[in-house]
Amino acid sequence: MDIAKSNSLEAWVDKLSRSEIPVLRRTAEQLGGMRADLERVSVRQAATVVQNDPLMTCRLLVHVARLRRGGSATHDIETTEQALLMIGVVRFLETFAGVVTVEQTLGERREALVGALRVAGRSRHAARLAVDWAVFRNDLHVFEIATAALLHDIAELMAWIYAPETMLRVDEVCKANPRRRTADIQAELFGFTFNALKLALNRAWQAPEYLVELMDDEVAATHPSHLTVRLASSLARHAQRGWDNPAIPDDLRGVSELLKIPVSAVAARLGIEVPPGIVEAET
Repeated sequence: MDIAKSNSLEAWVDKLSRSEIPVLRRTAEQLGGMRADLERVSVRQAATVVQNDPLMTCRLLVHVARLRRGGSATHDIETTEQALLMIGVVRFLETFAGVVTVEQTLGERREALVGALRVAGRSRHAARLAVDWAVFRNDLHVFEIATAALLHDIAELMAWIYAPETMLRVDEVCKANPRRRTADIQAELFGFTFNALKLALNRAWQAPEYLVELMDDEVAATHPSHLTVRLASSLARHAQRGWDNPAIPDDLRGVSELLKIPVSAVAARLGIEVPPGIVEAET
């Protein structure tokens, strides 16, 4: 069955939960280089490579979750470093030798590859923002928050890989209708939202419940940790279209409330100018 032609959430989850998750070519190349000197690679070095790729992070956590299904572990594995410590760096590098890449999967679909890389870059940006804000707040779950922010848009990434033509159409409709909610466009063209796909996929992958909660856009984000993930993902998405995006001021106000600092201080942390009019809204 060509999953790209299906509007069934269940069919998508069934297909993707049984499919190999491709990774970025750069990740595959870096891991290949590490295999040349296995004994000298540290957990931190391997984790840094993994955390730069939301797809590799997802693949590793799914792999560990499957290993644990029949095991006796009593705690969830919620971060990359926890996963690497559990299976060992050498075993990790050997297990993921010759992994398929996004570039190989998409082949000549250049526009789709650009779309996938754009989402991957946005996800890295969201993770960096989330870490900065979590550390600022002295959150006890910094690494879990970083993982959740990195994986927040994993369903969109998978859609670019498995339904590139539909994703190009989503892009076209979003650009032509900037005031329409992206989730509504997703539901119109796919039959479901990416938030629904993300949650269903993560449960099929038996992801830790705490990570699933952190990534769920439908949960009332009243806890600072949840707000951190949501705001980081939102700001990274809007900033990708330019810091003059009209949605940016609302994001900055949200971060201001989260961190309990003025909007001007938030803008300074981001290295941007305060958008016109936002100071008046703050007073």
